[in-house]
Amino acid sequence: QVSTCLLVKQLPFSVTKDRLKKTFMKSVSARIVLNPETKISRGFGFVEFENEKDATDAMNAMQGRDLDGRKMVISAALKK
Repeated sequence: QVSTCLLVKQLPFSVTKDRLKKTFMKSVSARIVLNPETKISRGFGFVEFENEKDATDAMNAMQGRDLDGRKMVISAALKK
């Protein structure tokens, strides 16, 4: 069961969900948010983790890291 989700902003428009998932090795899934009309990335996405520790470790390790020329901005996603 997925318990923790991170919001990843400042993504290059070329990044796919598979690439995002591989970037965050302990993630269980990733999703890129697309413009509904053009189907082009809006530059942010979500990465889900099984537990809060993995998510926190990933956020601390990856905050500000370069991904294809853009520095990622990461925060905890709000739960619905």
